[in-house]
Amino acid sequence: MPPTINTIQSTSLYFREGPSDKEYHAAIEPKNDGFIVTFAYGRRGNTLNVGTTPAE
Repeated sequence: MPPTINTIQSTSLYFREGPSDKEYHAAIEPKNDGFIVTFAYGRRGNTLNVGTTPAE
């Protein structure tokens, strides 16, 4: 998940132990008068689950 021009902060984490090989990505972006967090996670090399927190 590459950061967009409006991204305030983003991070990527990777975890491998035994048969587990996961990756996690998150980015904070401004929206209206608040912020949203866009995220993706799942097994490395597979299609990731993606989502966005609701803006408040």
